[in-house]
Amino acid sequence: MNKILTAVLAATMLMPSTVLASSIRPGSSQIKARYKGPTCGEQFKEPCDVVIDETGVKGPEGHIVKVLQWSTKEGEFNVAGGIVGGAAGASVGAAAGMSTCLFMGPFCLIAAPAIMQTGMGAGAGFGGKGGVFFTVVGDDADGNRIIQKFKYNTRKEVDIASEKLLDITKLAEGELRA
Repeated sequence: MNKILTAVLAATMLMPSTVLASSIRPGSSQIKARYKGPTCGEQFKEPCDVVIDETGVKGPEGHIVKVLQWSTKEGEFNVAGGIVGGAAGASVGAAAGMSTCLFMGPFCLIAAPAIMQTGMGAGAGFGGKGGVFFTVVGDDADGNRIIQKFKYNTRKEVDIASEKLLDITKLAEGELRA
């Protein structure tokens, strides 16, 4: 069993890599970096600049100098992203699960399927995340009411923005300023 598995693993290492098989060739096109900042607009697909600092919240709708309330809402699960993430996680889990057979021997029958399922579940969860929507309500310098709506896609950005809003406004999420 170990000899067959070793042969299969050696054969896969000799196969051309996916980098060589990709459609991106030198000079053919530029690789676009994925935008990691906040998104705004009607469908929350347009990149926008949102600045949360001591002066308030600056965004596409204007500059809120007195925040009255802010809140967050989890985005819906993205089914297509979950399917793609699950497939990617399953392939990584399959590779990791099969490699455990080299080290664990007969325990491979238990460990490999568990690792594969874990990879599939983690990939589906990561790929299906819908982001977090922020709504900030407040007044500008002239006393006009402004509602800023924006979305962050990563947990790190959400945590940073929430912490800044808490520090700057001295309001907990959902709390209304009197």
